[in-house]
Amino acid sequence: MKICEKDNVEQAKLHNVINNLKAEIGKLKKQDAEVEKLMKEKADTEAALDEACSQREQSEQREVRACASLALRDKELEELTSLLSNQEQLKKD
Repeated sequence: MKICEKDNVEQAKLHNVINNLKAEIGKLKKQDAEVEKLMKEKADTEAALDEACSQREQSEQREVRACASLALRDKELEELTSLLSNQEQLKKD
């Protein structure tokens, strides 16, 4: 084999290696883009979850306050009913 032919064969091999490396780089760039997209989606999902948890906590706090308010009103109603009953009893006597 002549030197020129050897050089051509070697050059073709190197060209193939370069093309394979370029293809691999392209794949890696696509994977990087996909990873970045997934990381953004994860961050968005975590933010939405945090917001939902915060809203749930606020809702639970409102419910606790409402229950406490109802309990106070029930107690007031019992007291007023008792007073009314006492007054009616006094009128009868």
